[in-house]
Amino acid sequence: MNELPNTTSDRKSVVFVTMHKAASVFVNRVLDLVLTNEGMVHVDFAGEAFTSGTKEWEYCVSKSHLFSTPGYYFGAFRGPYIDKFESLADNRIVVQVRDPRDCIVSLYYSYKFSHGAPGEGVLKKIFNRIRTHVEETDIDSFAIEQAKTYSRRLSMITDLCGKYDDYTLLTYENMVLDFPSWETRLYTYLNVDPPKNIRTQVAELANFDVATEDVTQHKRQVMPGDHKRKLKAATIDEMNSILAEHLTQYGYL
Repeated sequence: MNELPNTTSDRKSVVFVTMHKAASVFVNRVLDLVLTNEGMVHVDFAGEAFTSGTKEWEYCVSKSHLFSTPGYYFGAFRGPYIDKFESLADNRIVVQVRDPRDCIVSLYYSYKFSHGAPGEGVLKKIFNRIRTHVEETDIDSFAIEQAKTYSRRLSMITDLCGKYDDYTLLTYENMVLDFPSWETRLYTYLNVDPPKNIRTQVAELANFDVATEDVTQHKRQVMPGDHKRKLKAATIDEMNSILAEHLTQYGYL
């Protein structure tokens, strides 16, 4: 039984690694447009797990032996399990990070107001338990709780980039504030030159304007630095202490 759909491409497969709330949905759509135009096939194991309600980390790790197969785009992978993947030595790896303090603020509003629940199974139960906890927790307490989790996530990304040579590191902030340079960096790394119709579709997706913040919307607000607007100074100080190594390494401190 084939575990992957057929592909006619012999391009080195691409794996997209990121964090929750780092514009992963948008980047995933861009990669899907650009790479399927090159004849590659998009395989979204994390999406399959979410829809079926199975544990994402178990499902995605169990499929990671397939990543070396040429002709595919695998992604997005947002969870703290990338260190369990089998070798990515035969892949191109696209990595996107974001200031973890902003990620955590965004995660709070997502869990509390806007994120849809998984379809079925144990994952739905886990999600509902987290949502109930967030609804009963103030944003500052949640931010401090999550700081260690995001520190671990960034450690995994740092280790991944240290382990492999064939990767590109993108940032949410560059994407929002200077999209043309972000786009050029991505296309150059992937060795693609998308035609006008694909570039037009990407440009239409790259609408980062939000006139009024709406906590019920997935795109609540996009400008970097939201943690400064939502969290107490003492909370930020504590997060800075927990995340100091990564904030410094990625230029956020």
